[in-house]
Amino acid sequence: MNLSKKKIRLLLALADESDYINSKNLAFNVGVSVRTIKSYIKDINHLIEDFDVRIESKMGKGYKLIAGDSDKLSSLLEHLISGNLNVLSIDSSSQRIDYIIRKLLLSKEAISLDTFLNELFISIHTLHKDMLSVKNRFAFFRIKLNFKEDHFYLSGSEMDFRLCINEYLYHNNNDFMFSEYKSSEDGIIYREILKILNEILEEKKVMIAPYTLENFANHIYIGLERFKKGELIEPKIYENRWKLLNDDSSISLANELSFKIYKKFGIRLNYNEKMYYALHFKCKILNCENVGVDRDKSVECVEAILREIKNNFDLDFSEDTELYQYLVMHIPLMIVRINAHIVMRNPLVVDNLRRYLFATKITHSAARVIKEHYGVDIDVNEFGYLTLYFQVALVKKERDISYNIGLFFTLGRPEQILYLNEIYHHFGGGKYKFIELGNDFMYNNDKYDDIDFLITTDTVKKDFGIHKYVIREDDYISDIRKELESIPYRNFSFDSYFKKDNFIVGMSAQNKEELLNMVFKYLQDHNYLKNKYVSKNSFDSIFLGKGILHLQDTDKLISRTICLFIVLEESIYWNQNSVRIVILTKTKRDTDKDLYLLCNIISNWASENSNIIRLIENNDFDMFIEDLKAEYII
Repeated sequence: MNLSKKKIRLLLALADESDYINSKNLAFNVGVSVRTIKSYIKDINHLIEDFDVRIESKMGKGYKLIAGDSDKLSSLLEHLISGNLNVLSIDSSSQRIDYIIRKLLLSKEAISLDTFLNELFISIHTLHKDMLSVKNRFAFFRIKLNFKEDHFYLSGSEMDFRLCINEYLYHNNNDFMFSEYKSSEDGIIYREILKILNEILEEKKVMIAPYTLENFANHIYIGLERFKKGELIEPKIYENRWKLLNDDSSISLANELSFKIYKKFGIRLNYNEKMYYALHFKCKILNCENVGVDRDKSVECVEAILREIKNNFDLDFSEDTELYQYLVMHIPLMIVRINAHIVMRNPLVVDNLRRYLFATKITHSAARVIKEHYGVDIDVNEFGYLTLYFQVALVKKERDISYNIGLFFTLGRPEQILYLNEIYHHFGGGKYKFIELGNDFMYNNDKYDDIDFLITTDTVKKDFGIHKYVIREDDYISDIRKELESIPYRNFSFDSYFKKDNFIVGMSAQNKEELLNMVFKYLQDHNYLKNKYVSKNSFDSIFLGKGILHLQDTDKLISRTICLFIVLEESIYWNQNSVRIVILTKTKRDTDKDLYLLCNIISNWASENSNIIRLIENNDFDMFIEDLKAEYII
């Protein structure tokens, strides 16, 4: 079969839609006149009849692709695309978006609309939807996507271009790599840069974390390549950022870097390039004392954060001197990085946010306080670092909680000694206080009312009034561990939070704004909002990885308990991420102790890929509840 690219594009445009499309829309999608569309359809119908596929025309409605068998339609489309050697083997919207971003970043010239249509083999309608996501992704880096005279091009500052290139050509995993940044010579240059950085750190007795150092080497490599091509740091744009340096020692480190680069590569950096690398040094050095930010202001901010956490979650961290000192030291450096537009990548940020959902909620409150004090929004990398500080503080709080575990054995003394040694070996010295119960326990257990859990060999069906585990098999340690970890959840009511009415499947949204409107309307219609006229943009959001988005009611708009789970019909792009599942959790009061348990249950559920796959594939509420409970004995 011999069809032109535009005729194939017409077929693909029809295949993308389940309803009729009028000739004007088709003409726009394909880039031809309405008369030409009618001519194309006549030619195409003659050629595709052997596939039991035809384009149906209906007066007043337009055109629709009709197939006797869906497999035959798929076969036809595969046959058409595979026969075109210029088509890239890109199968999804996310791959197309990454390809478009990378191509635009590496092109000095504007790229025509037809170039993308022909290379990606998609309709104008599909390209338009992809470009909306591309535009949002570039906006995250303060880069503008422009469209003029059927051509796309980018505009923005050089520092932001370098940051974006570093993200999409080095850190955003994808199968489609561009040869410009993949040659063996690149690796040699990168290793030499890394060697130079290590020499400087050793000579000046300063430290940069290993992962951060590798990231810095990437930035230097990109900067040198851009500098050689005449893509320079603009002095007027960055004068305010240079003021962050003052007489900082970071300038001395940048001068040393510049000297070694000239000596090794023969590249002489100008003043603005040196200051650019000085900013990197300032934002990445661990033992840098002169951060150029008022310490008193930092102390004031941290104290406000701790008050906010106490007010919102009834958690008193005021005695945690380690957390206090870490935050006082970390926040000033963080503010410098944000103001300088220097990103310190956090490689485990998404995993940690998903793993520590309650700490993530606390961080939302802290981020609001920081914005009030410094007027800056915290990016996800910095958000992740703060989350870890609060998670460590929570772990220390957990250590203060202890449980009394009763041990009651009815076997002979040798067996008792064996069980006691095994249990003390695996669980002793932590949050569990073990109490060996005497024989009178069987008849007078009232004096043991403070026992939280009982481990016994007694098989008598007597109700002790306490949760118990009876040892019956040799492999009992793993069972006991699971039982002990479930103690805090014994009185947790799943039915109070996970309700079928708030389990929504098949919701269809095209973008972030449409999804927010739907969520907001649901909350309004079901009387969850204190005020029906508040802005739908009042919710904070954080991406938890694995296609999961968590919405946070930081402004306390929701008036009652809700645990909302939404499974979208298809994934949408939310900022830079593909989202399929949306979660919104709220207890009656944030100070409710159940909130911590609720977050842990969701975090544990989300850690298993199989749980997420089962939810998306089955859309079954009862199965979802079973998976939630699987980690706990309730």
